[in-house]
Amino acid sequence: GLQSGCYYFMAHTSEGLDEFTTSMVTKYTPLSPEELMDGAFDLQWFFEAYEKLGETNFKMLYDAAKYSSSGTAHARARKYADAALGNVEKETLKTEIRGKRNKDLLMSLGLVPLDKGKNKKEEDMLDRYQFIQKFKKESRQFGAQRRASEGRAVELALRNLSANAGFTDVTRLTLRMETKLVEAMGGYFDW
Repeated sequence: GLQSGCYYFMAHTSEGLDEFTTSMVTKYTPLSPEELMDGAFDLQWFFEAYEKLGETNFKMLYDAAKYSSSGTAHARARKYADAALGNVEKETLKTEIRGKRNKDLLMSLGLVPLDKGKNKKEEDMLDRYQFIQKFKKESRQFGAQRRASEGRAVELALRNLSANAGFTDVTRLTLRMETKLVEAMGGYFDW
């Protein structure tokens, strides 16, 4: 599991990958190097590597991740790992995202484990979906370049949320959440 874990951290940094690393990463994930660099996350690969390594070995690899990239590019992979393992609270992430407009945290919001139970899971997904859409709406106040980068972060945040929720694509998640919103507003359409 060490090789898989190492490539997980290299693939989920915000740096580009060389040809050899790209070819190794394609063994583990169907995501393209561009998608990974933009911020897409492969939950299945992550949990596969985590289970093979175990908690103790993963922690050692997590601590050594700073050597997998230059500067602080490894921070995204750590944020994703923390979110997927449930080591961060959803509300804490939302507060930081609101304050700093951090795109990496936005993309990791969908990876935090969903609440248990059918109704609680649906409510949790709807809450995150609305938060991500609000982030997108608020980006209109910025320039075109920032709007584009935040728009891409929103796309990937929705993609990560849909993968965590078990949907095959973002369209299914969007249809489900928009249906829930219409149902919630149903009382306003009564005569």
